[in-house]
Amino acid sequence: MPTTRVLPRELGDTAQVYRLAHKSYRFFEPAIATIAQEPNATWSIDADGYTDSTISQLIELRDWLGAAMTTTSNLDAAARVPTDTLVTKVMLGVFGSVPPFDSFFIRGFRTVTGKRVIFGHPTLAAIGEFCKASSVVIDAHRVGTLDVATGQPTRRRYTWAKVIDMVFLVEGGGR
Repeated sequence: MPTTRVLPRELGDTAQVYRLAHKSYRFFEPAIATIAQEPNATWSIDADGYTDSTISQLIELRDWLGAAMTTTSNLDAAARVPTDTLVTKVMLGVFGSVPPFDSFFIRGFRTVTGKRVIFGHPTLAAIGEFCKASSVVIDAHRVGTLDVATGQPTRRRYTWAKVIDMVFLVEGGGR
């Protein structure tokens, strides 16, 4: 029986190829190992407490996760390096430490602050400054999370990074 080979152009775009090629849980093993090795201090970093030291830690974490999530394509043997959007979404989902540097956040943060937005020390410092300047409003919106199994409120509140993600999502044109 002949097999049908699906070519990237038939799939639509390289993002689809990337997703299809990495359905196996084994794709995530290096990233999970990197996350598991992070010191306890990494888990407590949040946007309201960015310092030169914690910003350096976040940049290193982004680099390590990015390297752990880099793969080699079976199609052309080229390295497939994850975007800062993907890596920062993982960082928000796992650690709650940075907003995702997606198009909505970038557009929203640039609109509100007038600053250039690129994952690095200057932008992370500007996020920390924004949090300090807006601390009363942001803290008021750090509502409690819900327990997945019961739907009941927990004592854990959304991180500062998650709240400003939601703010700049809206400011950047998202819903």
